[in-house]
Amino acid sequence: VENANHSAIALRQSANERGRGADVVERRHVRFIDFDQIERRQGRAAFHREAQRQVELVAVRFAELADVEARDRGADGVNLDFEPMPAEARDGFTLFVRELRGVLDAAKPGMQITFDITASVDTYDIAALTADDAADAAFLMAYDFRNHSAPYAASLAPLVDPVTGFDIQSTMADLVAVADPGHVILGLPWYGRAWTTKTDEAFSPTRSGRRLTGPGISLYRDAIEIARANGRNYDPVAETAWTVYVRKA
Repeated sequence: VENANHSAIALRQSANERGRGADVVERRHVRFIDFDQIERRQGRAAFHREAQRQVELVAVRFAELADVEARDRGADGVNLDFEPMPAEARDGFTLFVRELRGVLDAAKPGMQITFDITASVDTYDIAALTADDAADAAFLMAYDFRNHSAPYAASLAPLVDPVTGFDIQSTMADLVAVADPGHVILGLPWYGRAWTTKTDEAFSPTRSGRRLTGPGISLYRDAIEIARANGRNYDPVAETAWTVYVRKA
């Protein structure tokens, strides 16, 4: 969604080609609709009718693609990753999920629908999205609470962060306040962040510069080996392991 009145409705299906190669097969169904013009010429009611119709069409097409993939791959459902969620798309996304629920139930009863959310819980209509006529669960991406530009090194997924208050515990509290806990999935990272720091102490200020190694990502399997070689520390408040090492050129 580009803005409230001009929308690009697009579907994309990608799958690795079976057999010999790893080529990607893509199918696209894209439509550009000038909702501004519809409202000017036909009024606000026509605007809403057309928006509803397009959401229904997209839900049907998406469900068809999901059904094909489910049969080909033996999938049990679909996961929707639309994030971050702009305010003008909030209601439309809820409507889309409801339409998708109806179409999937008609095509293949029992298929699950989950949707990803960021820590900005209030940007989604969680109560409506997890109602009986919508998705089965919200998947909280409980990571990147601290990004590459952080002024000091610390956990990217802290259980508790007493300094910022932006952490897993407070986000989960916000989420279960508007959704049944049985409809919530907590997603944790299998990676960490690495910064060049001023000291080897916890929460050291980060450094940046042309001659310094920039911030990066460390996958879990790599972080384990780095911690084994350099020593593993633990932050009991954030409930996060951390280590300090010298990067070899």
